[in-house]
Amino acid sequence: MKALPRWGKWVCRFQPFARAWFLMVLGVGGCFAQELARTDQAAALAATKTMTVSAVRPQMRFLSIGLLEGRDTGSRGHEKAGFPQQRQQPPFWQSISTPAAFDKHEAASLAKAQAAIESLARVKGPRTIQNTLEPFDTAVLQLEDGRSKAFLVQEAHPDLKFRDLGSAFLGKFDAALTALSLNRGVYESLTGLACIIH
Repeated sequence: MKALPRWGKWVCRFQPFARAWFLMVLGVGGCFAQELARTDQAAALAATKTMTVSAVRPQMRFLSIGLLEGRDTGSRGHEKAGFPQQRQQPPFWQSISTPAAFDKHEAASLAKAQAAIESLARVKGPRTIQNTLEPFDTAVLQLEDGRSKAFLVQEAHPDLKFRDLGSAFLGKFDAALTALSLNRGVYESLTGLACIIH
């Protein structure tokens, strides 16, 4: 069995205290909720019923670390309370050392965008965020990202072959973005989703 981290052992040891504190906070919140209008009271009550232990645990950890180890810059509490650092991705050009590699990279972005648009068009039945908005966002992200890289290479790469390739792909991405903005099927899919949401 995997050993708990040090703060996890502390939380387990003091769970009764944490539960009592949490119930006290809910009780105080209930007192304040009584001063609200009836509709607001109902909304506040509904919100408290949706609270889960997994949602509250990070907040409790944040508060307890601050109380025990401080919040000043450089203190252990300050370091622990921060969100985990996301690993920095290397710049995209580090993995693209040849014009052929750049061509492959940009062609993959175009293909992913086209696949997302096709998946959006294939949907039968009601429109949802998952089957309509997510593929649309994926397509736009791939096209905008590929276009930005093509523009950067066209403007700044020291190698003429790369610059020419960047210019060619810039035209392809611009054409794909224009085609997407004029795609009647995509427009109707998005408006159908908007009608369902509203």
